[in-house]
Amino acid sequence: MKRRTLRVAVGVLAFGLSACGAHVDHHSASIRHSPGTEATIVVFPMKLPEKVKLGAGAEQTLGNLYATELLKIYEILDYDRFVTLLEERKLSPENVFEEETGRRLHEELGLDGVLVSQVYEWEPGTPGILFLAKKGRLGFQARLVDLQSGSVIWSVNQAIRTEPDDSLSVAVSRLCQVLVQEMPRSLAPY
Repeated sequence: MKRRTLRVAVGVLAFGLSACGAHVDHHSASIRHSPGTEATIVVFPMKLPEKVKLGAGAEQTLGNLYATELLKIYEILDYDRFVTLLEERKLSPENVFEEETGRRLHEELGLDGVLVSQVYEWEPGTPGILFLAKKGRLGFQARLVDLQSGSVIWSVNQAIRTEPDDSLSVAVSRLCQVLVQEMPRSLAPY
């Protein structure tokens, strides 16, 4: 009985720490997910913290890095093309998560899911020789949402140490290469 109470307490503590921004490494997948045929998804631009100042289009570029890795397992609808298709239907990307809109996009475009992602923490490392070099830190989260049901099929919340000379794009690219291995290979309605 004491072991079970201890496990529950440790679980609650871990959940509380992850909510407070401590080190996190959380992955989840819907247990109701069933394999189907190859899915078509759209990858939204990757959101960045306000304090990260990169050039215009950086969010789209980082989203495209993730989309490039996802080509290994999904058909990807280009985000710019997706926005054009939405405009033709008098919709905007914010409408996508509304229940009726999601079903409509699935029926009309054959779109199965949407991937939204965010860098919530970025501390670049400091290059140097031996002990002078300092690793950086990347906090990242992503969700793959099924358009037909609006439910989250897969999610990740992970904070990793990066190499001292990694730029944000290199760190994101390396992480996405790993995450693609853990994502569901296909989407299907439950």
